[in-house]
Amino acid sequence: MKGLRNKLARSKRKEQDNFSRLWAAVRHSIAATFLIVIAPAQSHVLADSLSAAPRYQRALNVGYRLQRGNAGFCPVLGQLTGWITHDIGAYDKDVRALVEARQKLGLGLGIAWVAPGGAADRAGLKAGDVVEAVGTTSLSSLYVDLVRDRASATRTDRLESWILTKMVSAPQILTVRRESDRLKVAMTAEQGCTGAVVVDSSSKGLAWSDERNVALTARLLSFLHSDDEIAFVIAHEMGHIWLREARVQRAAGYGGRLLSIDSRRISEESRADLVALTAMRQAGYAPEAAIGLLSRIARDDASHKGGPKAALQKRETVMKSTITEQTENGGRT
Repeated sequence: MKGLRNKLARSKRKEQDNFSRLWAAVRHSIAATFLIVIAPAQSHVLADSLSAAPRYQRALNVGYRLQRGNAGFCPVLGQLTGWITHDIGAYDKDVRALVEARQKLGLGLGIAWVAPGGAADRAGLKAGDVVEAVGTTSLSSLYVDLVRDRASATRTDRLESWILTKMVSAPQILTVRRESDRLKVAMTAEQGCTGAVVVDSSSKGLAWSDERNVALTARLLSFLHSDDEIAFVIAHEMGHIWLREARVQRAAGYGGRLLSIDSRRISEESRADLVALTAMRQAGYAPEAAIGLLSRIARDDASHKGGPKAALQKRETVMKSTITEQTENGGRT
């Protein structure tokens, strides 16, 4: 039993390390759009092509909209900022001069992406801004020891966590540098669901989730035809996370809207599908986009690990029946 626990703990740490790596890759790829030129090939930090960044941003936009739009549906809520940030420590030492020349981060927190309609967007923040201080605290005084020779997302994560903790209690006044101007911006976080999205630039696999995050590959993203299809893939993986959270709540004696889905005599994948259909509708996406998508992915991907054709057909049959039922009930589950 002890050996099994140790194996599970190692597996969990590996998952967390993988998602930390993916978050760093997303930051680097999106931030690279501001650099105009690609860094030398020997630096892995900016290795993603600029053409990939718009696809990444599209998935991030869809994921954030699903998180916000399901605040009344998912079991566990957290604080969302609606930005992806980066700092100088997120780049290898050999490209920092190039990054600094283009973006002038200093020891501040650069904003690489802002979700349309999200907390940062409503506060007036824009991609390319640099947060220099929160209240009376300059970010140049925080976690400076984490800026080391090799690229790491650790300082960025620490700064984000510190800011988010302060925003939980009250709106915060941010000192923001925008080109040659300095602005004072009031911002607070908003509530939303777990399931932050990252995009893996590798060509292996399709999509997966850990306890709090969703990942999909750039290969899969390039295959999807619309935001509605992207929403289904992301919401399906969010469904796995939310169902696990619902079971934890049930074990603690709490009820929840997901428990009726969880108790149906269907496969785990179909349960996540049904959560996804409701999540899509709640966020304003068309659940009908899911019909036929699984079969199309399976036909295109010879290495598909989602199960035999019969299993996919069963999942789609359940989805079709549920979409019809939801439509007849005015969208209610």
